[in-house]
Amino acid sequence: RACAAVDEIIQGSAREVTGGAGEEVIECPEIAVHVLIGLNGETVRGIERDTGARVDMNRSRKPCTVRITGRRECVDRACAVVNEIIQSTVMEVIECSRAAALGLIDRNGSEKKRIGRETGTMLSVNDSRNPCTVQITGKRRCVDHACQIVNEIIQRSQRGEKESGRSGNEEVIQCSQAALTLVIGPGGETVDGIERDTGARIHTDRTSKTVRISGKKEDVDRAFEAVNKIIKDHENSSEEVIQCDRAAARHLASRRGRMERDTRTRID
Repeated sequence: RACAAVDEIIQGSAREVTGGAGEEVIECPEIAVHVLIGLNGETVRGIERDTGARVDMNRSRKPCTVRITGRRECVDRACAVVNEIIQSTVMEVIECSRAAALGLIDRNGSEKKRIGRETGTMLSVNDSRNPCTVQITGKRRCVDHACQIVNEIIQRSQRGEKESGRSGNEEVIQCSQAALTLVIGPGGETVDGIERDTGARIHTDRTSKTVRISGKKEDVDRAFEAVNKIIKDHENSSEEVIQCDRAAARHLASRRGRMERDTRTRID
């Protein structure tokens, strides 16, 4: 009975493909790619769910292409939705101080994601430029809403700098990947502790292997000292290699985080 049911599904699918099938390929400009995909793929999956068509995006091509396949009427509906998103997508770029940019990025990007979810936009923060930039893409109404929120955050950051009598006090420390891992700590515990104890804000970047510390001068100085101590201790540390079987390695992996916390070492 199962084989018969499977055969019927396969034959039905074959009939759909040969009868009334359609395919369209649409070019998608770069600024609309992230909007069309949506947060965690939500938008493109919603288009597939609502129209019954299959939507595949090829981001390796420039410009990106959107391939839509399925029954003719489903393809037509999906094409209309995709074209509407592409045509209504706009982009705004806002300049801001590094302190404001770090407030938007934070360590897990939670603030940036929150704004994106609330407004239906995609945000990209470039903190390597001076001034830093915030790029916002989405529908006009959504982008305007996101711009308003971002500008409020920037204004709060500027007021905080004036009230504390500083103008973006910061230090940048370059270190090895291993030292950076120790600065961050298991689950971010170490860097969270330094922020909590010193009042400074710390942004770590695994790509550039840097630790960026910002805040009041006295807070930055305390955090710099704490981070620098971790890095120096690592540079003066030793290394041991222990061989074991796979079963023991799996057992060690399950306890790795606790062992690193208890011994203040890095275990690979």
